[in-house]
Amino acid sequence: MHLRTILPLLVALGAAAPNLAHAQPRPFVVMARGHQPTNDTAFEPLGMQPVRDYLATLNAEVWSTTWNCFRHGAAQAECALNDAQFLQDLGSYVNALPPERPVILIGHSFGADSLLKAVTGATGISPKINRRITALRAPAGPGIRDDSGAEE
Repeated sequence: MHLRTILPLLVALGAAAPNLAHAQPRPFVVMARGHQPTNDTAFEPLGMQPVRDYLATLNAEVWSTTWNCFRHGAAQAECALNDAQFLQDLGSYVNALPPERPVILIGHSFGADSLLKAVTGATGISPKINRRITALRAPAGPGIRDDSGAEE
């Protein structure tokens, strides 16, 4: 992944770090990836290894999801090809977390779109998350690559 994508994310997380470094309970992070080919039955996480390494220093619980399936490690093909259930499941889970627990949302492409809809709503869709979010970052754009050089 390009430094121009990772750097703003690390800066945003760094700004939140004083509140996260000694956070108890530990931060909860959702990393939602974008659309994959519809016949893809394997899950591949969003990448962003420098961000994952940084989150590990905060003892964060990191869930890797697809844009349409809010289950850690689930493949896109396991769920309907829309984000209605993702939004409902994400909202239910995050809203049930203790209010003092930091929540960080990171998404790419369709994953970013779904996370933004969960927080802010969209035409015909009410927000699903009704608690404070510590950080929300949606790096997106053509040519974003993960650490292996594969395009996201």
